[in-house]
Amino acid sequence: MDIHERAKKFEDILRKRFPILLQIGADLTYIAYILAYTESEKNKDTDLIQKRKDLKSQKVWKDWKKIQKIVKSYPEDFQKKFLLEFAGQAFRIGLEKKRDKMRHLERVGKKPPKWIEIDKVKLPKKPSEWYLDRAILDLGSYFEAISSPCVKQLEKRRQYQLIADLLYDFGLFKQELKADQDENEIVRERVIKRAEAILAKKWKEHIQGVKESLQKLPAKE
Repeated sequence: MDIHERAKKFEDILRKRFPILLQIGADLTYIAYILAYTESEKNKDTDLIQKRKDLKSQKVWKDWKKIQKIVKSYPEDFQKKFLLEFAGQAFRIGLEKKRDKMRHLERVGKKPPKWIEIDKVKLPKKPSEWYLDRAILDLGSYFEAISSPCVKQLEKRRQYQLIADLLYDFGLFKQELKADQDENEIVRERVIKRAEAILAKKWKEHIQGVKESLQKLPAKE
């Protein structure tokens, strides 16, 4: 199903589940396309991460198969000794790498962290879920552009609670909630945290762009 089909399906869902959008004068088609694109980017991101994991696992498995082949080429009574030597060598190389890191940090004048913290540097970072930031920026800018001038509070103009409900209802958060957590409060806090991390200049430019785009649209009969 392509973006257009998903957007059409999302629009029907929005009409049933989110009557508040019509109450505030929002264009359901506009909102539906933002959500459909966000879902598409989330799926692409998930597929990419999985492919990386699969490739890494395949490489590790191939390397291990090579090691097994080498080990089995020795007489059985020698294999245990070979494996012990191999493990010892791997341990020694690991220690040398840690010492090299320590020496480098000392040379550049940085305080050496704990061993466990050095090891953490190697671990892959969690995905930033950039598509959520873009969705929050798009939706928040749109809601502010159509909001009443009398609404003074920033959070209400950009409808952070409504954005949180939309993203959660359409399953666009990767991180699962714990059973004992307040869903509404947690997702709202996530949205606010991401919204506050977006530069004010970016918000201003995006909101202005949305307002200009809305002015160019033909008036509804």
